[in-house]
Amino acid sequence: MSNYQNTNQLNSTAPINSVHEVLHVKSKKVNCDGSKTASSHPLVYLNMGDNDYVVCPYCSKYFTINPSYPNTQNLQKNKIKN
Repeated sequence: MSNYQNTNQLNSTAPINSVHEVLHVKSKKVNCDGSKTASSHPLVYLNMGDNDYVVCPYCSKYFTINPSYPNTQNLQKNKIKN
């Protein structure tokens, strides 16, 4: 069993103004703890699944794949082949 959550379904209808911060990342698996600010929360592991983004269910940070990273381009090619 994976420790990563796929929260895309939970947040697919969230209004865009509920997103607090956009982070461009290399991997489809990310973790978030709220950055140890007043809005910090328990550490959660998130998985983008078939999408190129995921939104943290606690703090609404928006994680998205940055296509300029070399590893990301390989992920996109593999996604097309499968």
